[in-house]
Amino acid sequence: MKFGRRAWVRVLRRGLTAGVREHGSPSFRDFVLEAAQRRRMEQARLSPAASRLMEEGGLGDAGTLTSVPRERWGKGIRVSMATFGCQMNVSDSEVIEGLLRQAGFIVERYEPDREGMADAVLFNTCAIRDGAEKRVLNKLREIRAVASKKRKPRLTVGVLGCMAERMKTTLLQGAKPVADVVVGPDGYRELPLILATVTRGRLESSSTTEAEAFWGFNLQLSLEETYSDVAPVRSDNQRVSAFVSIMRGCDNLCSYCIVPFTRGRERSRPMLSILDEVRRLADEGYREVCLLGQNVNSYNDLSTCTGSSTVDHVVETVDGFKTLYRPKRRGVSFAELLDKVSTIDSNMRIRFTSPHPKDFPMDLVDLIAERPNICNQVRHHSTTP
Repeated sequence: MKFGRRAWVRVLRRGLTAGVREHGSPSFRDFVLEAAQRRRMEQARLSPAASRLMEEGGLGDAGTLTSVPRERWGKGIRVSMATFGCQMNVSDSEVIEGLLRQAGFIVERYEPDREGMADAVLFNTCAIRDGAEKRVLNKLREIRAVASKKRKPRLTVGVLGCMAERMKTTLLQGAKPVADVVVGPDGYRELPLILATVTRGRLESSSTTEAEAFWGFNLQLSLEETYSDVAPVRSDNQRVSAFVSIMRGCDNLCSYCIVPFTRGRERSRPMLSILDEVRRLADEGYREVCLLGQNVNSYNDLSTCTGSSTVDHVVETVDGFKTLYRPKRRGVSFAELLDKVSTIDSNMRIRFTSPHPKDFPMDLVDLIAERPNICNQVRHHSTTP
């Protein structure tokens, strides 16, 4: 029995997302079935046609994609990428571009007038507000329509980031699917292989119907991924200001916010890798860095810690706040990280966003007052229901 794209997606989704309401908010059923969903996501990232291409000869005479050096996976493939949303998405796009360039892709900033020049278009998206998602969906449909009119129906369209994680395989469904590649915030390491396989399959297809058989996704969230070893490709050619991601995810689970469900649990990047990146930026002439995190001052690096938690070695919230969750082991705190970052170059301005009041102790306030290069400004991006 031969399955098309919609049939395969239905098989993957059957019984897994029945509890999601029409507007896409997670229900209790989603939590119960999360483990089963992740296992299926792990087993079926590529469509059957794309899997065969990867295994049988993704690079023609050169052999399969997995048998050749990574730097040749995207050889000759031109990618156009656009970013929507917050500073974290901008930082993620720099990581994505770094990963794609390492795999041989030609990456350019998205320009509507140059859509026809690209083999693949990627949108790194936001899911915080409904309006942002609608703008992206309208743009995706417009790209499909324009590609069809320009007789380039085999153009690969990818949706990355929070919107991909929230809408999941819905983006691959329908009579006219809006995406061929769907990858969440923790799946970027596999994006080069997925994108190369799907794009090559679509470009080599003899018809639009055959091209539609090539699609792929990775929507797994991680407890460890921080991309600490990936060199971002900065978009600021003037080398004035740079974002440095220090942590990912959020554990606050505010009733009105979807971030924990689209970006996963909190995990902090090792402090040494952050300090190395800031030093490189200082050497390259950058005059300002902004430390990024969904809840930036909850930073808690455990990479150098050993032993078990005791009463004296757990993270405490500031006076006036309380939590229902079990205390976390205390590692390197945000105040300690900020202290070390601020001493790398006394002439480099240091900012950070977005902090949470529950993790803003007085020693952090004192440090900001003490160091002239830590800007006297708190950027707090709250999301209201």
